[in-house]
Amino acid sequence: MKWLTLGALCVAFASSCNTTGNGLSVGGDDAGPGAGSDAPAASDAPAGSSSGGSSGNSGTAGATGSGGTAGAGGGTVTPPSGCPGGCPAGQACLGGMCQGDPCAAAGACRVGLQCQATCVAIADPCAGKTCAANQTCIGGACVAGCFPPPCGDAKCTANQFCNAATGRCENIRSCNGMCPSGTTCHLTCTEPAPPNECAGIQCPMGQTCVRKTCVADSCAGVACPAGQLCSNGQCADTCACATPCPGAGRCVQGRCVCTPQCPVDGTCGGDNGCGGKCGCPDGKGKCTNGKCCTPTCPVDGTCGAADGCGGICGCPEKRACTMGKCCAPTCPIDGTCGGADGCGGTCGCPVKGQSCSMGKCCAPSCPADGTCGTPNGCGGMCGCPGGAACAGGKCPARVCNTPCKLGEVCIDGACVKAACPGGQVMCGEICCSAAACQAGRCNPIIP
Repeated sequence: MKWLTLGALCVAFASSCNTTGNGLSVGGDDAGPGAGSDAPAASDAPAGSSSGGSSGNSGTAGATGSGGTAGAGGGTVTPPSGCPGGCPAGQACLGGMCQGDPCAAAGACRVGLQCQATCVAIADPCAGKTCAANQTCIGGACVAGCFPPPCGDAKCTANQFCNAATGRCENIRSCNGMCPSGTTCHLTCTEPAPPNECAGIQCPMGQTCVRKTCVADSCAGVACPAGQLCSNGQCADTCACATPCPGAGRCVQGRCVCTPQCPVDGTCGGDNGCGGKCGCPDGKGKCTNGKCCTPTCPVDGTCGAADGCGGICGCPEKRACTMGKCCAPTCPIDGTCGGADGCGGTCGCPVKGQSCSMGKCCAPSCPADGTCGTPNGCGGMCGCPGGAACAGGKCPARVCNTPCKLGEVCIDGACVKAACPGGQVMCGEICCSAAACQAGRCNPIIP
């Protein structure tokens, strides 16, 4: 099994690793990928996140940027933090030092693709490592707090590694580069990443870009204790859940995370180990008396009969069962609505998000800055996402629906990158001094 090397932990002399930028107790995350990076644009934060990292600039065909790499016709990439001064032309920062660029070889990547050489781990750095309660193994070291594992339950085969940016196993493409012990040189050729939706948006001091809009950076200046994460200006315990997690579940940022364990022999209905019941393996059958049953229904357009699995035969999508027959609703396409659909129902609007106002489909128009209570242009009022209450013309800050990664903070429902304090650099997934950053790790690391 081979895994992608991650940044480890803070240097031993940084007792709590508090930041003062976006207020995360464990420092910042990777700088945003620039044009030419082989990492997905939203690998560590949703599209729209711009806090705490800047993107690189696109390069010219076949050229190498400062400390970056470029394939034939590709662009440059942002130099890794292990070489803060950049590298001379024709060299790349690999394994924390400048050396000959493996991407410079003829035919490394075809024209139009971007090339990058990296050192990836040849073994899972967390394999066999047991962390204490309320800790998470990241890059082979135990971090205070409960964060989603970068690679989850990925099981990679020989000659593969787990890409922490995607959580998926990828084949290793060997290259001619010197890497630290326990790692190997890997070459990637990828399509240019699409621009971040916040690219080019410069927010005033004290604000950050989320979903193309500048919003108040409520985590600026907030320093949270180790194991806590800043969410909308408040420090939240990453290991605290409102109720205890059932079975083998583990609390990760207020949510129970558990992998169900179910049989694959066609039986169902048993305990899945996560507080639920096992369904059918294929997801299509119906659980009937402890066994998976495949419904049997006519294909002649009739409906309402027993399906052989204790249920009733229905109709295909967008059809209604009317008097034992499947009926296809008939509605106008001229933007009108509210009339009969010919199947006992009423015609609505075909476009999601539209509402029927005075017999016509209307797309509500509401501000994206978190304000509410103004007319939406369709006879209604602008509300708040998720049905939240509008108070004083403003919506409450949204919480993040998915757990934020190590090195991120939650701002109005989006995980955005934290910023390193002055005098420190991004090293893997955390902050430390440039001198202590070696091969993507802050050394010495906490055992």
